[in-house]
Amino acid sequence: MARRAEARVIREQSGEEVRVELGPRSYPVVVAAGVLAESGPRLAAAGFGGRCALVTSERVGALYREPVLASLRAAGFAPAVIEIPDGEEHKNLAWLAVLYDRLLDIRQLLAERAPAYALATHAVDTSGLGVDEVVERVRALVAGR
Repeated sequence: MARRAEARVIREQSGEEVRVELGPRSYPVVVAAGVLAESGPRLAAAGFGGRCALVTSERVGALYREPVLASLRAAGFAPAVIEIPDGEEHKNLAWLAVLYDRLLDIRQLLAERAPAYALATHAVDTSGLGVDEVVERVRALVAGR
């Protein structure tokens, strides 16, 4: 039987935080204007740092990659970008294998058990699955739009 995630909303000055309750795998989702520029400090405050992977698509990356990368770098992260193509036709095992290969190429990332971040919209949910499978679980999903 599948476990259902429970969410509760916490109001913050800078937006809303929705906490997805999954026991030890629980995580927050922050919904706020300008939150992409706060990615680095927010993740550093959560205890993350060092090398990381940012998984995105061509379209979403063109719109949102630079503010996230600048924020991550300013907070002391060393991000590697992995870009996958847009479109439903790329949500398949072949592209998931490409994502696995690219994540595995970042050997230090895996050796350090560093976080991986998916910069995504609904069009690239493959990135969440790939990061989840290779790097234990997605540490953060930074979504545009």
